[in-house]
Amino acid sequence: IENDAFAPPIGPISKISICAQIAKKCNVDRPTSSATDFGMRMGRSFGVCWRPDGSFLHPAVDDNPDAGNKRLMQSRPAVDATRLASKETLLSVHKKHSINLNESSEFPIFKLVHKDASMEDYEKAANQNYESDDGSTCSLVSHAFKLVSILFGDVKDSDPFIGSKRRDHAFELWLRDVCGDDVETEIKEEIANQNFYNAIFAALGGGDYAKAASLARSNGHHMLSLLISNSSFVHGASLSDQMKQWNDSGAIKHFPPELVRIYSLLTNDLQLENELFLNGSHLRWERRFMMLLKALCSDYGGNTSIVSSLVEQYELDVTNGVAPPAHPHTMEYADGQSLGNRSSILFQIMKAFSCFESDSGKMSILAVVSPLGHTPNPVDVSSSFHFAALLSSLNVCQKLTLDQENALIGSFSSQLENAGSWEWAVYVSLCQFGDSRIIWDKKKNLAQDIICRHYVSIDDDNDSQSRRAFLENELGLPSSWFEYSLTISAIQSLDVQSFITHSISISRKDSLRVYEEAILPDVLFGGSREDCQDIHKFLSEVSDDNGDGSTLREIVFDYLELRKEVFSFVKQGLVSVESEFQNLLGRARSTQRRLQILMQKKSTSPKLFDGLPLVPNSVLCTELMSSLFFLVTTLQESAEGTIANQGSIYGSALVLENSSQLVFSCSNDDFVFNQIDSKAALRGKYRMHDITNLPISTGLVYRPQRL
Repeated sequence: IENDAFAPPIGPISKISICAQIAKKCNVDRPTSSATDFGMRMGRSFGVCWRPDGSFLHPAVDDNPDAGNKRLMQSRPAVDATRLASKETLLSVHKKHSINLNESSEFPIFKLVHKDASMEDYEKAANQNYESDDGSTCSLVSHAFKLVSILFGDVKDSDPFIGSKRRDHAFELWLRDVCGDDVETEIKEEIANQNFYNAIFAALGGGDYAKAASLARSNGHHMLSLLISNSSFVHGASLSDQMKQWNDSGAIKHFPPELVRIYSLLTNDLQLENELFLNGSHLRWERRFMMLLKALCSDYGGNTSIVSSLVEQYELDVTNGVAPPAHPHTMEYADGQSLGNRSSILFQIMKAFSCFESDSGKMSILAVVSPLGHTPNPVDVSSSFHFAALLSSLNVCQKLTLDQENALIGSFSSQLENAGSWEWAVYVSLCQFGDSRIIWDKKKNLAQDIICRHYVSIDDDNDSQSRRAFLENELGLPSSWFEYSLTISAIQSLDVQSFITHSISISRKDSLRVYEEAILPDVLFGGSREDCQDIHKFLSEVSDDNGDGSTLREIVFDYLELRKEVFSFVKQGLVSVESEFQNLLGRARSTQRRLQILMQKKSTSPKLFDGLPLVPNSVLCTELMSSLFFLVTTLQESAEGTIANQGSIYGSALVLENSSQLVFSCSNDDFVFNQIDSKAALRGKYRMHDITNLPISTGLVYRPQRL
């Protein structure tokens, strides 16, 4: 069994570099010039290969004569956009008949289960949606789904012999339908050319005896019409004897060759067709297969389906060179590429049924679902995915290995993503054909990667939100996946506000750590009285009762609480209350000690927002220590009654900022404020914003706004 079902055949390895080959095809005289050798221009290796967006580069001929007939073209080998709706319809069928293998976990894993209804729905969806201008690939895929239903569907009959005959009858009707389009086209052409015998033969070769009899009668061949209408085994044997007499007497030479061909077909004798094929006659393999079916049905008495005997005999005829190979008629390459031993998916499904019925060993799914069996595009695995899922659920073929399954699912997922249906790409990445659990984590990562590439903002139109609703409500994906995607997007765009908004629903601890290390210092650094009030409210709502008070946000919260109480204490003149004074003084000194311990620890600035001028923690700790010293001094002076103007403490809301300016005036750090440096407008301005969609009622983050 070949293992290259999902990739084009690999040709011989050339010793000529890829750039030299491109230059040769484009008629470039100097392939080593930096103007043509991209490896020389970019200082690194360069190859024509898949680009990150799913496209690839290849040489092309320019219609513009001024361009020198040399250019590179970027192309996308994705599914035709007109067929995208068809793929989504088939995926809807897959989703409808799939079960979740991972119900106990946060993310689902989907697997198609065997039901007659699933095959019927696939057949209906293919018939309704696989439509194109020529109808070749589309009808082939829809015929394949129907064939799977006929051969592997349950026959509701207790008698195996009767059930087998019913299956054979359904198969004959299906084969007649497969030949129908080609037969109808040929009949019209032959009638237009006044070749009525050829038109009658075309109908007979397609298995439509009623059509053949009608054509004979309408063109004045009444006896021939009667003969076709009564072409039973008995009448066929009588006609065979009559033809033998004509042949012995030499009278057969006076018959029109087309009529002799019709008589031979009515006697179920394919010897003449074998000779005509050797002499260059061209018939599609489906019609030759129908002729063989009629010939075998005349004397077949087996208890099993006739399909197995048909496949065996037809392969023998192809080997002997008297019948056309079962190549897919969609694979007509413009460059004359040989089809080799590629077989149509219809014939491969028949072979799979023959192997399954005869117990000679199951056929590999890989050989059945190869894209080259039903589409001229060797990288289009959109239909291969559904055939593999359906045959795996039926357990009638050898299952794919994990590597083969991952290659097929990954290819289809990339195809859908490139075509714009990234939500279905997420669904496909979470599908599997077997029961192995060892790849579930990998599938989870693939699905999350797709979401992170496409769901990057909540400010887009309703398209992204409708896709998220589909993934959350219909597939059951956790909302944290989308918040994680928005968090990653915020990191990449240096949007701290968005980061806090979305990361807090994923990990409260990590989100608050970033708030503490990256946001709180900047907010306090340029804070006003209103900002301090908002910070106090935010920290009070995210505070942890089990905290030990050693974190920066806890110290800041205690400082803001203390500053508020000290202000109230001094303003109301409660200096005579010794207990209150000692309590405030003790809390201030305790906060100083905790801050001293924190300052001794190594400050680790977050790396998530590289590029933003963040205030280091060491600077904030220095500011806080200065402000705490100011509070302690204020308390002591109030106790001694030496405060000249108690109202001056009312304006201490900005004391932290004033201290910051003094600290930075003596600092070597490249941080300045717009209050003291006009160049700050070029560095960015930080403003406070309320968050309305957090689990808590309010909070403070900042957004860098370039002026």
